[in-house]
Amino acid sequence: MSVQAKYFLLFLVLTILGVYVFYRLTPQSVDALYVNARIYTMDRANTVADALAVRGDRIVAVGSQAELQQRLRAKQVIDLGGKTVLPGFIDAHVHLLSLGVTKLTLDVAGTNSVSQIADLVRERVVKSEPGQWIRGRGWDQNDWPSKHFPTHEVLDHVSPNNPVYLLRIDGHAAWVNKVALNAAGITKDTPDPPGGKIIRDVRGHPTGVFVDNAMELVRKFLPPVSDKEAEEALGLAVQECLRYGITCVHDMGVDAKEIELYKHLIDTDEFPFRVYAAIEGSSETWSQYIDRGTEVAKRGPIVGYGNNRLWVRSVKLYVDGALGSRGAALLDPYDDDPTNRGLTVTSEASLRKTVDEALANGFQVCTHAIGDRGNNIILNVYEAALKARPTPDHRLRIEHAQVLALNDIPRFK
Repeated sequence: MSVQAKYFLLFLVLTILGVYVFYRLTPQSVDALYVNARIYTMDRANTVADALAVRGDRIVAVGSQAELQQRLRAKQVIDLGGKTVLPGFIDAHVHLLSLGVTKLTLDVAGTNSVSQIADLVRERVVKSEPGQWIRGRGWDQNDWPSKHFPTHEVLDHVSPNNPVYLLRIDGHAAWVNKVALNAAGITKDTPDPPGGKIIRDVRGHPTGVFVDNAMELVRKFLPPVSDKEAEEALGLAVQECLRYGITCVHDMGVDAKEIELYKHLIDTDEFPFRVYAAIEGSSETWSQYIDRGTEVAKRGPIVGYGNNRLWVRSVKLYVDGALGSRGAALLDPYDDDPTNRGLTVTSEASLRKTVDEALANGFQVCTHAIGDRGNNIILNVYEAALKARPTPDHRLRIEHAQVLALNDIPRFK
């Protein structure tokens, strides 16, 4: 190396060192410095810091209060009084629009009797237009003294002219009144649909409770949520999540309309949130994504929309119902209902078809399975699909997995 080259290299090294020293010694400007906190960074060493700096919408430094105050110049210093600070939580199974709609409708969660719910419905009827549907969600017969499913007569008494549609807390059963039964044309002769059950009295007449796929017999007569209502509902749902530190959710079972609504809110800068969306597997939306072709379907979702605030890269499937409404598919009958092993709401052939499509197009599969029979079915489907199409890092999911056969547990690995 020539002398000139050595001098140039030395000059370059000294310049870089000088810039580095200047940068380290000159306080950097930040918008806010949070101090006097217990900040759990969740790094591999489980580091707990006591100060955190923010510039714009980014955390730019985490460390000791003395260190950060020495090298940063903050426009605002906020003393957190020793409080705990955690990264934003991600809820891996949410129905965001449904959460928002419950904020617009009757919330009967936490009630402890049918009479208490009847009082809430009566109050809502007084505030409603004649013939307007009364919607609500949250009832759970297991919280009542009788533990039995309710009947339409309770609602008939307080709402003789307004149809009532109340979803069970798990979303797998609906309780309606006589006006709603009549609006839907439900009679003693209405058969149970595949994957659904109409609860009946001893004479075979519908009692007003519909389980899993049977809910659609009445739900299809509900007036759709307007665009304005949906936008308001999503806003309320996001604010509810943020109250508890939830900054991202996996939204299970969206359609094209919801995806476009997310994009609209992101485009208008009204969505301080992140969503990983799973398309409803039995919907036209899923068919549309698959019909676009492998490359288009993969290229669009992988990027993430609106600075990664929306990802559409998974599909939601259902095997069975839920335990509380006796729809979870069990290998043995329910202990308190010896003629019932629950319901399977999607055929194995249909499940396999969608799983194959997802693997071929770079989508994650998220399948609702609660009972041991339901879990066994989807494990078989996943196993066969992966054998036919080995896929690295496929991350096939089973949502809930509440009751399992012992010999199925090792198969999850």
